[in-house]
Order: sequence, then structure tokens, then C-alpha cells
Amino acid sequence: MKHEQILANFFHDNTGLADMLIISFKTNVNVKNSNVDNVFINYILQCGELKTYFAGLVDSMFSSLVDTTVYVSEIEKFKAMFMINFIVKSQCIDKKQLGSSILNLDFIQEEILRLVSSLVSEYFTECEEKTNVISRTMASINNIEGFVQMPNVFELITSQTMGVITNFKAENTHSKTMVNDDSNSNPLSEVFTKTYESINHKNPSVHEINRFVTFATDYETISKLFLKYNHAEYDQNFENIVLEFNYIFKREITVYEYRKFYSECQTVSSKSVFSEYLVNYNERFSISCETYKKYFAETLTYMIFCNTFLKYIELPIDEFVGCSIELLVNTGDYMTKMKTNISKTYMKLYKKKISDLDHEYFFGHAHRKKLSLDDEQFPQFITEMKNITDKQLEEINTIFTTILLRNCDEYEERKYIEYYRNEDTQLQPGVIVADELYESLEYKDVIKEWVSNELQLKNKSIIYEVLKYIYERIPAQSTRELKSILPELQQEFSLYFGSA
Repeated sequence: MKHEQILANFFHDNTGLADMLIISFKTNVNVKNSNVDNVFINYILQCGELKTYFAGLVDSMFSSLVDTTVYVSEIEKFKAMFMINFIVKSQCIDKKQLGSSILNLDFIQEEILRLVSSLVSEYFTECEEKTNVISRTMASINNIEGFVQMPNVFELITSQTMGVITNFKAENTHSKTMVNDDSNSNPLSEVFTKTYESINHKNPSVHEINRFVTFATDYETISKLFLKYNHAEYDQNFENIVLEFNYIFKREITVYEYRKFYSECQTVSSKSVFSEYLVNYNERFSISCETYKKYFAETLTYMIFCNTFLKYIELPIDEFVGCSIELLVNTGDYMTKMKTNISKTYMKLYKKKISDLDHEYFFGHAHRKKLSLDDEQFPQFITEMKNITDKQLEEINTIFTTILLRNCDEYEERKYIEYYRNEDTQLQPGVIVADELYESLEYKDVIKEWVSNELQLKNKSIIYEVLKYIYERIPAQSTRELKSILPELQQEFSLYFGSA
């Protein structure tokens, strides 16, 4: 089986990761052709890339269904179980099986049932047709981002919806009697029923009353809601904070600054807080403007500063600068602008467009060095990277002409130069390239041509006997120096030498 097909069974459409794993495998694993598929599959099953890819796939599926922060331990246990029971045994990642296994988990079914019950409660009335309730419930769920990616999820929801509707009809059969009884015995039920009737002009269902009573007696949840509401509520100090900031900074306070200083301004005067902040702000803002200009070639606004750098403002100057640069070089804007800078500089120096492969390679080094757009050494950096690339290609071509007696083509250049750029390999890239060429079918043609030219056999048909002898009797390592095996071949096939 081809490596690409094996990888497709695990990584599906992630071809970039697949290509990287093929190179890594060939670079780090030496295996006989007879069992290469099994070794390659075991290599994939043990590599960190598979675990990362699988974890991301599982997390995305769970996150479309539940709040994953609530079920951290359950999700981790599921990952371990599915890896052992399905991926290792079947030697692939079956997305349909993965989705079905997730939907069969008890806590997932409970969450979906809770969602379905909530929607049915909203849409259900005694006169509502069952099919109408199902279609409205499904329509609402269909609008939940990511929910539809789970296979068979709608079949499960349809089944649960029908069950919930049946229960609701049973509840509503005795709704009025139970509501009246509950209202007489429970003050919470009575208040809720009156409020519900005044707003909706109808009686609540028993299910709705029970839900409210349960909520009203959950004191921890009520406390959290109260504190959250109280914190966001407008207070008298809000106007003082805004006005004091505006007076000191001569501009409006940003939401980032308000969030940062709100608590402090409850215990310390706003004037004192913002006067101290102004000194720090002016110094750090000046530094950030210079840094932002160097890395983005744009003017920094106070809004971008507060959004991006405010969390580092208390750090010492050196640490603040370091953290700011680290943040900037890891943005998409930096990647876009730096790649554009690389392209323009390369074109200016060499009057030709840089290849896509070299473009990524050059950017990787620029990113690691944290180079800025206006770095004076940038042209020198491009020249150094070009010289490194040329030296690598020259070495590859030398290996090709030595072993296969020809230069490598463009495809081979792109393939083998990656061996030189793979920083994880433990071997010299030139050795790896040479090993592959010596083991290639094309090198067998080179040996055949050499036998035909060097031995000058009287009977040309004996060439295949000579080749058979070479492959079966002479160590493969020795065939890399063909001149060294010439005496042995001349002795073994001496009867066939001479003029034709």
C-alpha cells in the first residue's frame, strides 16, 4: 500500500502533515521493503502528530455539542478509549465511528436531551402537531454553529424529540389541576404561575413550573447570577472613572483600560490611579510605537496599544520590549508583511521570483530571528539564505551525478532539499539522499550499464547472470563502489571474457 493512502486513512485531507510524516519516516527509519507498510503504520500510531490531530478532531466534535470545560476528564478518557479500541485495532481514523461513539456517551445524550427538552418546551402547546414541533426543534438546532458536523446526530435528536413530546402531552393532560395544587402548596409555584400568566396570558406547563422551582432553590447558581449582574450594573463610580480618565489623558477610556482599572478605582481614587498609569503609559506607548513601526511599517494607535500591549505594561522595560516583539512576530500580519518583504528583496537582488518552497524556508528563519521589516541586515540575510540553498542544491546534484550519472530534476530538488531543512533528523542529509539513490531501481540500471560496458562479455545474454550474481552474492554496500567488485566478477565469469 502506498504511504499516501495509509496516511489518508488517518489524516484524511491534511496533505501537508502527510508529506511531512513521509519525509520524517524515510529520514529516521531504516526498514526492509518486505515489511515497510507495517513499520510505517506503527510509526504513525506512535508519532505525536497523530495524537495532536486526533485530539483536535475529538475536541472540535465535542465542542459542537457541549461545553468542553465541564467534561474535561470524560473527554480525555474517551480519547484514550477510542485510540486503543478503534484506531490501533483498525489502523485508521473512522470519522463516522468516532461520531457515533461520541453520541453514545451518557453525558452527551443527557446534554442533547436537555437541549431538546428546552426547545420542545418553548414550541409545544396542546394543539401543536408533533411533526411541527419536531421540524421547529430541528430548525433551531440546525442554526447552532458546528452542531451538524456530527454524523447521525439528527436521527438521535428526532428520536429524543418524539419521546419528550410524549412526556409533555402526558404532563399537560393534568396540567391545570397540578398547577393549582402546586400553587396552593408552594409559594414559588404560586408566584411563578401568576407572573407567567400576566406575561404570556396562559398557564405554564408543569414542566416549566418544576424547572423554575429547581432553579429558584439552586442558591449557588442564583448567587453567581446576582454577582455577575451586580458587577455589570451601572454604579455611581462609573461616571467618576470615565470623567477622571478623560481629564488626565485628554481622550476617552477604552474598554480594555476600564476593565483593567475598574476594581482598583473602587478602593483608590481614580485620579491617583490614572496619574500613575499616565507615566507608565507614555513611556511604554512611545516604545511600542517604535516597535510597531519597525515590524508592521504602520502607525500604532492607542486603541491597538490597549488591546495588544496593555497586559504587559507593568513589566520592566526589557521584558516589555521582549514580550511585545514576541507577540507581534506571531501574528498573521507579521507573516504576510515579512513574506512580502522577502519576495521584494529577493526580486531586487536576483531579478527573479523566489520559489514557494524557498519562500517558506526563508520566512521560517526570519521568524526565528525575529527580524523586523526595516532591519539593515535584511538584504544580507536574504543573500545568506540564498547561498545556503545553492550549496544544498549543489551537494544534491553532486550526489546524483556520482550515483545515477545525471543531474537531479526540479521535482527531485524540491524533494531532497527538504532533507537538508528538516532540523529533526539525526543523520547527515547527504548520507540519507545517497542511501535512497543507491537503493533505487534507477541505480540497478546504472549497474546493468556498467556491467555491459566494463566486463566486455563475449555473450551479451550472460549479463543477467552477472546481475543475479551481484544481487545475491555480493553485499549491497559493496555495490556502491563498482570498481571494487570488478576483480571478483572477472574471476567468476572468466570464461565469458574476450572479444565477441
